[in-house]
Amino acid sequence: MLSLDWLHAMVSYLLPPALWALLLAMASGIGEEALFRGALQPVAGLLLASLLFGLVHFAPRRGLWPWSLFALAGGLGLGALFDATGNLVAPVVAHATLNAVNLRKLVRDYGPAGRTPRQTKRDSIALNDAILPWIAFENPEFTRVLNWLREQTITETKGVFTDLIATVNGFDFVFGLGGIHGSVSSETAESTDEMVIVDIDVESYYPSTAIAQRFKPAHFPDVFCDIYAGLKEQRKSHKKGTAENAMLKLALNGVYGDTNNQFSVFYDPLMTMQITLNGQLLLCKLAENLMTIPGLRMTQANTDGLTLYVPRMYMDQFDLIVYAWEAMTNLKMEKNIYSKMFIRDVNNYIAVYENGKVKRKGAYEYDQDWHQNHGGLVIAKVTEQVLVHGAPIRETVEQWPDIMDFMLRTKVPRSSYLQWGEGQTQNISRYYVAKGGKPLFKWMPPLKGKTEWRKIAVESGWGVQVCNDIADAGKLPIDFEWYIQEVEKLCLSVM
Repeated sequence: MLSLDWLHAMVSYLLPPALWALLLAMASGIGEEALFRGALQPVAGLLLASLLFGLVHFAPRRGLWPWSLFALAGGLGLGALFDATGNLVAPVVAHATLNAVNLRKLVRDYGPAGRTPRQTKRDSIALNDAILPWIAFENPEFTRVLNWLREQTITETKGVFTDLIATVNGFDFVFGLGGIHGSVSSETAESTDEMVIVDIDVESYYPSTAIAQRFKPAHFPDVFCDIYAGLKEQRKSHKKGTAENAMLKLALNGVYGDTNNQFSVFYDPLMTMQITLNGQLLLCKLAENLMTIPGLRMTQANTDGLTLYVPRMYMDQFDLIVYAWEAMTNLKMEKNIYSKMFIRDVNNYIAVYENGKVKRKGAYEYDQDWHQNHGGLVIAKVTEQVLVHGAPIRETVEQWPDIMDFMLRTKVPRSSYLQWGEGQTQNISRYYVAKGGKPLFKWMPPLKGKTEWRKIAVESGWGVQVCNDIADAGKLPIDFEWYIQEVEKLCLSVM
């Protein structure tokens, strides 16, 4: 049987590929039909001859298994043609035609070079080629960062933004591949008659930036930009919170993410840098312009927007600056007003809208998606009651009605195990901190070069009741002290 390497060499170098495909298709069509249909089928019958045909065409490579099954089915079809016509003309013509169509694809996809992905790979990227030429700053800190970036040439996207910070009016703008970040910490802010907390952001900021500036992978035609924009418009037609809206959001963000995925058809790291660099610099340009307002103070910068403490008397000027930025960037800002914010850091905070609706992030979030850790929800729920509504900590924890909110979860990989008291429990276990409970430990394999297993306490110093069987919930009384301490930590971290 001819190897694919040899076949690829013939097709590629000795004769035009189309001619070789035709010759081999005809040869195999005539030879195989003469053997399996002309010689074997009259003696062994249709089924056995077709089975032997399929076995001869079996390919051990997993990617070719569907093709092997197709060969078996094709053998039955060709045998039926032979039985129906009584001669080999129809099976030979059909066999040769199928081979002519498939042979070129087989060599292309499974030859020694394999399939060539449709991507744009780059040995290096001059960041100046990624940054929009009209971006400029007046602030010396932003200008320093911009000039530094323009001078860089990178060979990989990771590590571009290590320790890249611009400090403006006492606020640190921290640059990163995932987006710009910055925040005041351990602070509670409240809108008053004189000051108001304003949050502005662009929905799907990075995809929107790519669409507005018509960034695209170099190997795609310009129509890519129109199709990408169409996805965004399609998302707008579905209400937030619906499955359709979430699906289209995933599609929009997934394309951006895959521009930096070497296994994706969208791979072009220049587009990654165009989106993330310009996205961050454009937000900085907006922040620079807004910070010209007397008395305005930055509160947060977080990937797709800004949160600011703004004098109410200058809100008209604030809006005009935002409108000018929108005109410059072809992007649309969404504005929200908060009555209060409780900020631990950029990723952990509570924000209360003017209508009373609450936005929660990080440690303060309890409305989790199904795939997230739902452990210890009582901690975030009580913290919100304390901070937003002034509820007392101890009484609220002790009177909390749902025991499931006290449940916690821990897990270890297969290489490890969980020890509860003197025995072992399953590797993913639910539990709550309980009076009279037994200690829970993780046992992890030794680190490289070590021999001793690692023993790690879960809720160190406290006993727990494992509840993998929910019937064990309430078997021991809840130790409220642990939960009270955790709520106190979250409350104190925003003061």
